[in-house]
Amino acid sequence: MALTLTCDKSICNKPICNSMEIDYKRIMLRFLSFLFAGFLLGASSCAGTDTDHGHDKSGSDRAHASESHAHTSHDGDDPHHENSPRPYDALADAWEDLDRTMLAARVNGKHALIVMGANWCHDSRGLAFHFENPEFRAEHITPYFEQVYIDVGEKNRNIDIAQKFGLEDIKGTPTIFVLSSDGDVLNLDTAPTWRNAASRSKDEIIEYFKGYRPSN
Repeated sequence: MALTLTCDKSICNKPICNSMEIDYKRIMLRFLSFLFAGFLLGASSCAGTDTDHGHDKSGSDRAHASESHAHTSHDGDDPHHENSPRPYDALADAWEDLDRTMLAARVNGKHALIVMGANWCHDSRGLAFHFENPEFRAEHITPYFEQVYIDVGEKNRNIDIAQKFGLEDIKGTPTIFVLSSDGDVLNLDTAPTWRNAASRSKDEIIEYFKGYRPSN
């Protein structure tokens, strides 16, 4: 639909405006194309290619292994919040953190929980949102697991750790390994299925890890 405006008035015998046509159909199509492009951008997940996620923001964030946890922001019950924790540290010595976590698991008779993710990934942060909640941690993590975050960059960092546990590469983030105190991987089939972690309910997360608690 097009609307045509005309103007007959003039100043000093010069028309103020000439015939002007507004093409509402073209405007609407352009608006819809921008809307669709925005939808596609917002729908990108942590399973995409490296370039889908822009720059790795984890460089200045400090992670922590086992029970040495920094204070993080919890905004209500929303793991999608932009202030969700960013505990994946690009500067950490991942192998040292892993060894320390495995040693603590053996000494304390717990299982080890290895969370491989990245701070650019909303699903990695979404899982950390629950893990860093003091009440959740005290009830569902600390009594049963020694847990560590390992940064994978753009799925190109510390991949040798994933390979040690039986995965050739990191296809989605986070990837989570549950290990016995002896170092045996207990969840290899489902370790790479956590790329939708931010969309899982707290009850779903609790139920999953409840199945991997030590029996003793």
